[in-house]
Amino acid sequence: MSGPDAFVIPVRGVGGRAGDRRAGGGGSGPPASVRPLSAAVSAAGLALLAAAASGTLIGRRPARAGEAELAAGAPVALAEGDLLVRPRVAFGAGVYLVAWQEGWPGLNGTADISAARVEAGSFKPLDSAPVKVCGAPESQSRPAVAAGADVFLVVWQDFRNGKDYDVRGAIVDARTGKIRVPDFEIAARQRNQARPAAAWTGRHFVAVWQEARGRDAYGVAGVRVSAEGKVLDSEPILYAEAGHSPAVRVSAGKVLVAWSDGQTASGCMADAETGKPLKSVGAKGKMNTRCPNDISLADDGQGNFMAVSARESFPNPWGWPGPGAVLCSRVNADGSAPEENVNYGYYLSDVCGRRVPNVVDTATWGNTDRWHAGAPGGFKGTADGMWPYGKPAVAWDGRGTWLFAWVKGKILPDRLNLAEYEIWLRGMDAKTLAVTLKDRKLAGGAGNEAKDPAIEAGPAGEFLLAYESAPAGGKMRIEAIGLRAK
Repeated sequence: MSGPDAFVIPVRGVGGRAGDRRAGGGGSGPPASVRPLSAAVSAAGLALLAAAASGTLIGRRPARAGEAELAAGAPVALAEGDLLVRPRVAFGAGVYLVAWQEGWPGLNGTADISAARVEAGSFKPLDSAPVKVCGAPESQSRPAVAAGADVFLVVWQDFRNGKDYDVRGAIVDARTGKIRVPDFEIAARQRNQARPAAAWTGRHFVAVWQEARGRDAYGVAGVRVSAEGKVLDSEPILYAEAGHSPAVRVSAGKVLVAWSDGQTASGCMADAETGKPLKSVGAKGKMNTRCPNDISLADDGQGNFMAVSARESFPNPWGWPGPGAVLCSRVNADGSAPEENVNYGYYLSDVCGRRVPNVVDTATWGNTDRWHAGAPGGFKGTADGMWPYGKPAVAWDGRGTWLFAWVKGKILPDRLNLAEYEIWLRGMDAKTLAVTLKDRKLAGGAGNEAKDPAIEAGPAGEFLLAYESAPAGGKMRIEAIGLRAK
């Protein structure tokens, strides 16, 4: 089967399963390879493409003054298989490229990196089958993608040497979807280089990663990479002596490198030409002090950035780990960080009560506006029975609003675990952080869990949301939803 409709299928939203299929985990061995989707569903898929192109208004009602509206198309599946996780998306040359991890990355794993293009405007998949970006021995995992000129750089952590992770990449042609520069080395020093990210400066890419710098200690380093796949630095550039899980973004010639540093989300500004660090963000190098994990970045094209990050906290019968939460943090073109000194209160009680402006979502202690860790009787649940967890994402709508996508899971009766994961969306004003698009569910729930969202802006007022989906009783999928500002 060939043609742009070959990987489009209707998405089920019925049934029920409370299984936990976290990215890169679970299972007793390597999964089967991804298989093409059935030709029998292509007609229904074409109908979905028409719906995606026209858009269905999310939560349609007359908009109040200052509110945004957004139209969402039907979900489209880009691939199906036993274990498809960690989708990442970039936009360039009129197309989106979604890259993901395919297969088991753990002991005896053989995970690979795959990708597929999606056309801007129509949100049609452009390839008859996903392209295999890297299928080397051992495991390749945790991809990231950046768009530059007429190509994409896909980077990932690579375990082919069987002893530690290196960072490798490939150049994908935006117009054909073919591999222009296959699998090449970016960082392969002693011990681990892992969890890469990448961005385009207008002349070259900047690739960053976490690397082992001592026993149980990581720092953040990077190099410049040309559009032809040539590493331009003989030695990596050091951005942080201590930090992990970096992100990088470029806006109007300004480069922001961000990372997690214990209890804080930290970062620095770097020179777009040389890649070298210029100064720390804010007065102390901090973007926020209590929500450091799973940082994602976006920019407004004018040199201003938005970071969104989460707390890796699970429910607990006594509430000791504190609430799950998603916070946003601005970094202005001059490097200032307005949220660096926000006080979130004891056990993030001011987050629970939304008394600080940069809360995207938070768990609550029942219907109260405080977090009562260790209180008599223990933690009984949140007001809505849900808990924010996992990597969030952010994009700029071009009209003064930041769009945030994040994951919420249903708290199970044991008050320890989550299930029935959903992806939610919210819009917040760039200047005031006031809500301009009210919270709404986009995907997932009972019978069709959805996790790990990635969102990227395309042409003016258009976005692509990619995520992993786990339908009850079926194969996992990488799905995409086209969004348009109204």
